[in-house]
Amino acid sequence: MSEPLTAAICQRICDHMNADHSEDLVLYVKAFGGPQNLTTAKLVALDPEGMDLVAQVPAGTVSLRIQFDHVLQDAADAHYTLVTLSKEARKFPA
Repeated sequence: MSEPLTAAICQRICDHMNADHSEDLVLYVKAFGGPQNLTTAKLVALDPEGMDLVAQVPAGTVSLRIQFDHVLQDAADAHYTLVTLSKEARKFPA
């Protein structure tokens, strides 16, 4: 059984994504409704229903909420969902 999706686990996921998967965060923003001219993105919050990102664009920053297609059940579900979103985002033209 996976770890419950506590606030501490959500923060750990955000920290990991920002440190090790920043290119995926940019893809998420571009593919799922954010600005296309961003230079960087940061995952600022994650909860069972979605994630909040901040994108840096030439004019400043833009916030974006991406809703998940289901309510996350645990940390393993969060991992699987973020990997799936990454694969989906890579299908969009750069």
